[in-house]
Amino acid sequence: MGRLDGKVTIVAGGTSGAGQWTAERFVEEGARVVIAGRHAEEGERLAKHLGPQAHFIPTDVTHEAELR
Repeated sequence: MGRLDGKVTIVAGGTSGAGQWTAERFVEEGARVVIAGRHAEEGERLAKHLGPQAHFIPTDVTHEAELR
């Protein structure tokens, strides 16, 4: 069992750098992860790599309407 079993997380900027690292660690710890980011190709690839616990949603957090 991981420390985040049963938790759902949203990782903004999850397609690269610290956001990607965070998404990877959260999945390793048992969380379901929603990866939010502007780079669709990278986000889809990462979600596929992480498996059924991860889902990518193309999002630009600088646009308030996309956060809704």
